[in-house]
Amino acid sequence: MISMQDMPLSGERSPLNVRITGTIQRDGYRIEKLYYESLPGLYVPANLYIPDNINGKAPANIVYIDTPGGHSYHKDSREKIFSFFSGHLMGKSITPEEAGDIDTSPSSMLSEEELKAYTEGPPSDDRTTTIHDSFVKLASNPRITTESELNEFRNTVKDFLLKKSFKAFPENPPSFDSVRVFRTLDRAEYGSDIYSFVPEAGWRLNVDIRWRNDPSQKKPLMIVLRNPNESRWESEGFIEDLDNKWNLAYLEVRGVGEFGWDPNLQWHVRRASAWLGRTLASMQVYDLTRCIEFCRTLGGVNADSIGIAAREDMGVVALYGGLLDGKCKTVILKNPPATQDMASSPDGRGAATEILNCLRITDVYQLPALVAPAEIIFIGEMPETYKWAEEVLTSLGKKPFTKTNTL
Repeated sequence: MISMQDMPLSGERSPLNVRITGTIQRDGYRIEKLYYESLPGLYVPANLYIPDNINGKAPANIVYIDTPGGHSYHKDSREKIFSFFSGHLMGKSITPEEAGDIDTSPSSMLSEEELKAYTEGPPSDDRTTTIHDSFVKLASNPRITTESELNEFRNTVKDFLLKKSFKAFPENPPSFDSVRVFRTLDRAEYGSDIYSFVPEAGWRLNVDIRWRNDPSQKKPLMIVLRNPNESRWESEGFIEDLDNKWNLAYLEVRGVGEFGWDPNLQWHVRRASAWLGRTLASMQVYDLTRCIEFCRTLGGVNADSIGIAAREDMGVVALYGGLLDGKCKTVILKNPPATQDMASSPDGRGAATEILNCLRITDVYQLPALVAPAEIIFIGEMPETYKWAEEVLTSLGKKPFTKTNTL
């Protein structure tokens, strides 16, 4: 169970402090508008429906209703619900067929304003809208003055993430079962290959490798993360000026491009994933680490010289992937988010950078210090929050971040 830092959900319960703000009389019952204090400063508005003829405790009034259909109040369920409330609330015993469906005419409906429990607004000490700030104590920037302290912090963060954030990763990953599904002699000086591989059971991803160098020679490889809903050739334009010593690999992780889904499903995917101990971002991180491992098996790739390039929110995936891999040579970031501690849009679309429990131990802006000695390159403006990581590295005599407007 989630608890608040200053309100453990155990021990003596605080008073409910019920406040009735109004009553609406209806046919055979009344509606009491009220709110109560579930925990200090946490108020719950409610409507309480009370039969007129009730004396003492109400009789048993629970019934199990089984109707076909999805997660909704469809016609069959509504009629059975109306029949139940007619009997137990209004004292009128009628069948579901007699109850009929809902009457939505204005004369039969109570308005939202009439039912509102907060007739004069919420209590002045209400903190319901900011309670999420009390669920978890966010990690702070530790003071690091020695290389051993940096290594200890890196190991602590990585160990925590593997146990608390990425625990749902498969313990025994399946075979890559890789297949070259496409080969062309254009798009790069030595052609390109698209490989299909298995990151985990039930999934297949493609990685599009552009050979700028003779694939008979082992050369550095830059894995470029494509963005959701990006324009055609957008990633290519982002990375095309990278030194030609690098071969390029374009990767679409889950939720992106060919491996995405209808945007209307995004919120459901994010919510259902969390129930299973995952998030969209954590699955994308796993896809990236598996892609890195797969690319190390290819003949034209220098296994010790693999980099990651990402734009905007995919920078979160790049940095966590680089941390977990531990061997990346370079990480290129363009306009990465300043933090993962940000609200989602109400419809669940847009940024999906949440990773379970990670903010208890770190945040994305700390990670460039932890993926060192990988070279960190920022294209465009570096968010202020990343200065902590830069200052840690420079204080230890490490290579500072490279900042440039173009590669």
